[in-house]
Amino acid sequence: MLDLCYTLGFHGGGTKLDWKTLLKEEIWEEGKVIRFPGSSYRHRVAVMCYSLGRQTAEFANGTFNYGAYVELMRPDGSWIAEGNNIVPVLPDGRIIMVVEQRPAQGVFGPPAVIQRLGQEPINLAQFGPYSSLEFPGGAVGRDEQFSAGFLRELQEETGIEEQSAVLFMRDHWLYPAGADVALRGKVGVVYLSGLKFEGFVRTDGGLNVLAMTQTDIQRNIWAGNLASVQTVHLGWAFFNELQASQQNLHLMEELGYVTRKEVRIKK
Repeated sequence: MLDLCYTLGFHGGGTKLDWKTLLKEEIWEEGKVIRFPGSSYRHRVAVMCYSLGRQTAEFANGTFNYGAYVELMRPDGSWIAEGNNIVPVLPDGRIIMVVEQRPAQGVFGPPAVIQRLGQEPINLAQFGPYSSLEFPGGAVGRDEQFSAGFLRELQEETGIEEQSAVLFMRDHWLYPAGADVALRGKVGVVYLSGLKFEGFVRTDGGLNVLAMTQTDIQRNIWAGNLASVQTVHLGWAFFNELQASQQNLHLMEELGYVTRKEVRIKK
């Protein structure tokens, strides 16, 4: 397939034409990607020309098949192609989680109430109307090594102290929303040596930070209170796989499934 990228722009007088009208001005070529102007600070739609596409439209050189997907964008308009999700394990076994605001989840109902054994429950609504309790993670920079992206996001979103740690990274790519969002990512588990973290950081408009026991995380997954596949379930599955496969870690590394690194986390 051709690796060609085109951006559709605005036409005279500042009027944005209907997207099918814009496609009529484009030459259809197998594998060609046609990007529309961003629909928000965060999203833009891309049309890919391919003969097995489920939809058809009129192009400058005839009627052809195509498909469409969404790209996530940085404020500068560049494409966020890669992201990460990390499970930070404290020396006492608790796991650090952050409260994100997710309007896309909020349209389906109010935030969950997190249950904790022997402690008061946490109503996530107190942190905002679209609160979701998740593992830290985010976009990886265009020129950033993946392990560095893991540790940067972790420090930014939790305010953990400078320390040594052991990072396990699942090396194979995951496609958390492969049907409609062009994004790939990796998950990791980091075993921390320090206990200190911030209860609130100003990252991404402000994040509350909590430490949850492994038992409480599992119970809240079973109860449906932790339901984000990308930011909870993928990381949790990898964490449990590592826990259950200690005797096979050497083989997992040998086969290129897992990378183990001793790292230094800096502020």
